[in-house]
Amino acid sequence: MQHWTIRQLDINNVFLNGVLIEYVYMHQPEGFIDSRFPYHICKLNKALYGLKQAPRAWYDQLKGSLVQWGFQTSKSDTSLFIKHAGADILVILIYMDDILITGSNTQHVEGSTANYRLQFLSSGFLLLNAYSDADWGSDPDDRKSIGGYCVFLGNNLVSWSSKKQLIVSRSTAEFEYRALALATSEMLWITYLLKELKVSLLKFPILYCDNKSAEVLANNLKYHSRTKHIELDLHFVRDHIAKHELSIDHVPTFDQLADILTKPLAYDQFAYLRNKLNVSPRP
Repeated sequence: MQHWTIRQLDINNVFLNGVLIEYVYMHQPEGFIDSRFPYHICKLNKALYGLKQAPRAWYDQLKGSLVQWGFQTSKSDTSLFIKHAGADILVILIYMDDILITGSNTQHVEGSTANYRLQFLSSGFLLLNAYSDADWGSDPDDRKSIGGYCVFLGNNLVSWSSKKQLIVSRSTAEFEYRALALATSEMLWITYLLKELKVSLLKFPILYCDNKSAEVLANNLKYHSRTKHIELDLHFVRDHIAKHELSIDHVPTFDQLADILTKPLAYDQFAYLRNKLNVSPRP
């Protein structure tokens, strides 16, 4: 297995380095008004925080430098840049090193990960696995559900999501399957990125789910009239299962790692799942 060195760099004033192409003007700032020309305005050469052009200006500046240094835009994701240097593969990824419990769960959860950080450890195998879960109608105010997933490459957590749905689901199976489709999409993106990096997995990815109805729907080729409202998700997941790009497997609720992203848990269960996410206390 390849060993990659991971480094992270945070630039607090990053947007201030973006060079503007458009003409943007501003009033002279208070305290810096030119007494000779008090009614003149300033033309900005570089971006400022708050400008809608700032993200794009910084991205163009960064992209130009990376291309000059030999990097290429990833075919899987245009926000990633890859450089192949002989047998070494260098990848620039932007990620958060904290997994934070957010939203309504913060009102009830007995544990926290704010003082923890992700670990990336070398392992002797390269497998892609994910856990998908949904908490149906969990918000008492609007009865909307919360879905989440976490994706592991080997023993390392590389992607996760916790999101409240936009509309109310009519059944737990419906929303469990929608969460399953989102996790499938994320796993496929990571798979395509690994292929671009010329990294081979030992076997096709496994997506773990603790909802029997969602599992049956994923592996049953027959449609039912009650599933028409999620037919696109059904086609999407089943097509990729048929292509052997991933499989759906059952996991007991007690070991459903995505539970930590979808529902409030007692401290013992929270701590158990948190340890499974391969995080450690900050030094």
